[in-house]
Amino acid sequence: MTISIAVVGLGLMGRRMLSALSRQDEFVCRTVWDLDVEQTAKIAGQGSFQAADSWQSILQDDGIEAVYIATPPASHGSYARQALAAGKPVFVEKPLTVDLADGESLVQAAQDSGLPVVVNFPFATMPGLARMVREVQSGEAGALLRADIQLHFSQWPRTWHNAGEWLSGPKEGGFLREVFSHFAYLTQGLLGPMRLQSGTIGHGSGQTESWAQAHYQAADIPVFLSAGAAGAAPDFNRWTLYCGNRSYRVEDWSKVQISDGSRWYDLMPEAGESHGLDKQLTEWAKALRGESHGLATALEGCQVMRCVEALVASR
Repeated sequence: MTISIAVVGLGLMGRRMLSALSRQDEFVCRTVWDLDVEQTAKIAGQGSFQAADSWQSILQDDGIEAVYIATPPASHGSYARQALAAGKPVFVEKPLTVDLADGESLVQAAQDSGLPVVVNFPFATMPGLARMVREVQSGEAGALLRADIQLHFSQWPRTWHNAGEWLSGPKEGGFLREVFSHFAYLTQGLLGPMRLQSGTIGHGSGQTESWAQAHYQAADIPVFLSAGAAGAAPDFNRWTLYCGNRSYRVEDWSKVQISDGSRWYDLMPEAGESHGLDKQLTEWAKALRGESHGLATALEGCQVMRCVEALVASR
């Protein structure tokens, strides 16, 4: 049965979601809406979507079964809670919110409603993750030694963002919230909650961080972050988990490797594994049917936010 949804927020991620929805049989986008009236009309005209007159009209439309939210982060909590109150499950972009009390309120609202709230962390469905989890939890990987997270951006915001001033502002933006949060989610899923031990953030001419160094602990396992923006080098990201018998590495979002100490080998996907929004939507459909799914929950999104905002606050 096809699930009818509304896409709220028509910036980069909202448009990417519409593209992914066009490749799916389990969903149909009934309605689109953005605070920018011209953008709403433009996107609606490009597809067979209704242009909602207002956010309230979406809440009152019984034909809309679920809502995808891709608005700026500070508004996520309010939109999501209102959708839940209207009986509509939610798929929200990360970060869950940018205020811890707001995030915890959303977690409580999700629990009270009994409706699924999932957060878009693509690493949740990353090919190779299931094997990593198995080998770490079984002890096959050996002793867990440390995790390293390295991020570099030639500039921030990146040229392709084109997503408004909020990305470069201290209230909602910065690469810690936008990018480090993904790797915090990946790390916490394998090692447990990360607690900030020490952190330092630098600021350039912009309002958000220009570099960051941090030491976290996940139980007794150290996690180190080194990140920065600006510098004549290509953008890159690298996450490495060092273990006694095998180590694991993720580079540039989707290159997953394993090492036995001699060299790094590409980790091949297992049966049924795939990456990207198409897989996320397959998992969302499971969540909406009340089935077991692989997406991040509101509680997991809040745990990531707690980890990231602790470092942001050290500014």
